[in-house]
Amino acid sequence: MFTNKKMRRVLLIGLGICLLLLTTACSSPAQASQSSGSLASASAPGRSTTGTIGGTDTNCPAPGTGRTAAMPPLQLGTDQAIVYIDAPSTLKHYDVQTGRTTTILNAEGSIGHAQISRDGQWILFTRDNQAIQLVRMDGNYLQTLYCAPPGQQIDPETASGYSPAVQWSPNQKQVIFSQGGSPMALYLLDLTNGKVQREITAQTTGAASMLRPRTWVDNTRVYITSRASMYILDTSKGANQSFNQLQLIIGVSDFFWDFDSTYDASKLFTMFVDPTPGRAGPGTYCQIIRSSVAQQGGVPVFQSNTLAPNQLRVSGYGSSTLLLSVNQRADPADKYNGLWKVNADGTGLVELTNLPNVFNMFGQYPWSNVSRDDQLYAYGSRFGSLNGGTPALYTTSDSAILVGWTTL
Repeated sequence: MFTNKKMRRVLLIGLGICLLLLTTACSSPAQASQSSGSLASASAPGRSTTGTIGGTDTNCPAPGTGRTAAMPPLQLGTDQAIVYIDAPSTLKHYDVQTGRTTTILNAEGSIGHAQISRDGQWILFTRDNQAIQLVRMDGNYLQTLYCAPPGQQIDPETASGYSPAVQWSPNQKQVIFSQGGSPMALYLLDLTNGKVQREITAQTTGAASMLRPRTWVDNTRVYITSRASMYILDTSKGANQSFNQLQLIIGVSDFFWDFDSTYDASKLFTMFVDPTPGRAGPGTYCQIIRSSVAQQGGVPVFQSNTLAPNQLRVSGYGSSTLLLSVNQRADPADKYNGLWKVNADGTGLVELTNLPNVFNMFGQYPWSNVSRDDQLYAYGSRFGSLNGGTPALYTTSDSAILVGWTTL
């Protein structure tokens, strides 16, 4: 038989074990996920920042290194929404269904190169052409993923940051960006482990002295442009590639050109424009050629002696419709400014608006200009239906810059 003293000792030990089990069982899933280190969950907590929650750090990583992205998922709704930069340092979104505008982030410094992730949950952007940052669509988890070393900047050719010089891969795992000095180079940042490597260095002189990543073909190949040509860079070939490893797609041309590829990486549409009146027939001349994504030349599908577009984009996720932006008149008699839609086989040319503007300055993914349900377009500070009709303003700000579409 137990004595009273022994009985008290057993009861105290049993109580301690029960408390220990209860504490372990009540640990939150969020606490457990922060130690996983995967891209889909928060990494180990760093220094938290004002206005953010979770394990984030807005300080620069060590020079020459990046930081693993902490990306806890966000449940999105079904309302189509436009994300844009208002003034130089504010990110906002506009809900098309409710007409409500919400501030996502007031950044410390100018925002550039802003892009929305494939899943619509995250915004990647540069700050003052010095840092690559990430923020969730609800304004939380602001974090600095990379900083340019002293004496260099991201996108050294364009101080404004309103140009395609930083591109996020479709699988949301890699970012390719231009950085200089002299000569400038393209670097690859792996968001799953923070690794940074130089992919290719620009030539010191000539047409290839400036390189820009325009858009990803798929998760390993990137269209890059020099001042006058376009190539495919295959990142699977590793770091420090030479120019003879690049695949030439568009060589030096006397004509202005623009391009876009389908999201499934099956087709490339290249547009050549001669804005010189009379040189290629009456008025202006535009020709669009369809090919595979890695092919030079191809099959002509559209030509016009009245339109002189500045930009070409594939409309939405399919490959059946193209959008043409005519932002300036090539001829004093030319009245065809604005946004036009045409079938990919060259038929069915339709004007959507006669108000000239520009497509997204940062990216060419389907959600850069067209809503996630492929029903609406954003063009400058307006949006409208791809079936036609009068477009409406999503902002009255003269300084607004389109970032793309998500859902809320």
